[in-house]
Amino acid sequence: MKHKKERDSKKGAGIITGIKLVAAVLSVTCIVGWMINTPKLPFIGGTEEGWLGYWGSIIGIVGAYTILRIQLKGSL
Repeated sequence: MKHKKERDSKKGAGIITGIKLVAAVLSVTCIVGWMINTPKLPFIGGTEEGWLGYWGSIIGIVGAYTILRIQLKGSL
């Protein structure tokens, strides 16, 4: 019974860490997007195509990481 509680608490901690990571990525993205659209900040630039590439990279990394975790979990 003790092992089940430990496993459940580790699983809960992993979910919370994942949520924090997603929140951090979204927050940084929103801040950078706001900075790009602010005309008083000329040192930061970007286009819609650049942002599309950025999001494509982020989604690709998250997808690759998820697939890696699933495959490693299956092989253990």
